Amino acid sequence: MTAALTRGWPLPGEAAGRQPLSVVYMSREDGVADTIRPRLDELDADVSRVYVLAGADDGGTVSLSDVDVIGDAIERTGAGLVAVDPWQSWIGARVDAHRANETRPILDGLAALCARHRCACLIVAHTAKARGTRAVAAALGSIDFAGAARLMLIAGTDPNDRTRNVLAGAKSNIGSVPASLAYVIDRELGGIEWVGTTDVTAGDVLAADAAGDGDRSALTEAVEWLRQALADGPRSARQLQTQARAAGIADATLRRARQVAAVRARRDGGLGSDGKWVWELMVSDASDDNVETGVAYAGD
Repeated sequence: MTAALTRGWPLPGEAAGRQPLSVVYMSREDGVADTIRPRLDELDADVSRVYVLAGADDGGTVSLSDVDVIGDAIERTGAGLVAVDPWQSWIGARVDAHRANETRPILDGLAALCARHRCACLIVAHTAKARGTRAVAAALGSIDFAGAARLMLIAGTDPNDRTRNVLAGAKSNIGSVPASLAYVIDRELGGIEWVGTTDVTAGDVLAADAAGDGDRSALTEAVEWLRQALADGPRSARQLQTQARAAGIADATLRRARQVAAVRARRDGGLGSDGKWVWELMVSDASDDNVETGVAYAGD
């Protein structure tokens, strides 16, 4: 999507393109130099129009609550899209992602910011792997992430053809749910090839991934979840354990994930009732030595 917008190419289902747009890309999960930039090059994006928001200009950590920082990035770049990839890395250490009363004000503030700037916002979320999960409730965290969205899409493997993938609508507040689109990730063709519509639904995609997901083990997913949860700094151990159970991560798996992710536990606030156990990454994944803080060109 970023590649198409920066080049002015039509998106799937469109007959004509548009004026090229700039994109503010908020990513902590992937490094710019080793992952984001190579993918943009592979898709022939205009990287001079892609700006990576890694942090505030003063070197401070940014969360989705910092609408002034995000708004400044939109103004400076004239962006038509803000991509948050994934939201778990940007929600903020003090926010309980499973409580609607804590997440909804943040989402409402972000929506109002983008409306003022006439800028679209795409939020990427990981999905739960539990069988029987309804598509609209598939994203990890509060159901309000789906409730606040005007359009929710699910990407996953085509259950009828494991060599291709499907982008399927889970909900829409602005019209009918769009038709599902099939696509193939082909390195020789330069990235993604869209191959037309399909009858596969978002529920079909989720069911297939839950039933035949051999690509990622429970431990791998737990390690990824834990690193994202600690990306902004230390968190309460008890709160993390509660949220991990809600995300379908077993206690034993979480203990193993702590070792793999190099997470240490320490007492914060002294002994007795005044103190509590916190977990923190021994080496933070939240920074990238190849990227300066603030807004930087992906082409730098």
